[in-house]
Amino acid sequence: MDELLSRQIARLNSEITLLEEKTHGNRPNTYRPKLAKRLYELGMLYKYECNDPERAEVFLLRSADQYDQYTGRIKQATSDKIETLRQLVALYRMTDRTDMIENTLFRLLKVYEPLAEKYWWIYSENVAIIQWELGNLYASMNRSDAAEQMYRKSLATHAEFDDEDKGRYCPGTAQCYRSLGRLLEAQGRFSEAKKCYRTAIDMLKELGETDPSERGRFAAPLKMSRALLADLNRKLRDMKKGSPNPNPGKD
Repeated sequence: MDELLSRQIARLNSEITLLEEKTHGNRPNTYRPKLAKRLYELGMLYKYECNDPERAEVFLLRSADQYDQYTGRIKQATSDKIETLRQLVALYRMTDRTDMIENTLFRLLKVYEPLAEKYWWIYSENVAIIQWELGNLYASMNRSDAAEQMYRKSLATHAEFDDEDKGRYCPGTAQCYRSLGRLLEAQGRFSEAKKCYRTAIDMLKELGETDPSERGRFAAPLKMSRALLADLNRKLRDMKKGSPNPNPGKD
């Protein structure tokens, strides 16, 4: 560790100690956001400058806990808390700790959901994204029922605001339909998977037709959606050649 970095760490530790003492006084809310910010900064130093994910986790968790205890009115504290939790998610993904990813995504959801109730036009998209991320996490853990539930929750959340700006929001909805389609296809629920892929295709085609100048932006996800449907149809044709009913009871 070089001398400059050592001095930075020593300075932050000194400030943290002083701020921790002040949070035990009469006005803890005055100092909690400052303490949380310094803990975050130290965690980020350990993460990126020291390549020490274990110490980074310790300080980022302490930062998030301070934000949890904060009951003041500084709006920036909420944004800073979200950033701290996002950094924790990224850290847990680096170390493949699925249980902690799940826990931290739910902490993020707990932050976003009340915000979306008040300011749906700003934060509902964030709720939908976290629900989709949880669906992806559960799919990777082979927890199919939980994954499907989260994908469908994300789609329901998208339905609340997609019409406000289809060009902005609908590509994310189409992505969620593809994710759900893959999950259903893996379970042998082929008719449902087809419906998901076709919905994604129709949605993206409509976006390109509505605004031809933006068609290029939707070309790659449209191609992917068509490829998934084509692969599934090819699979079903191959299965049909070998059996009159390739997957009885599931399609």
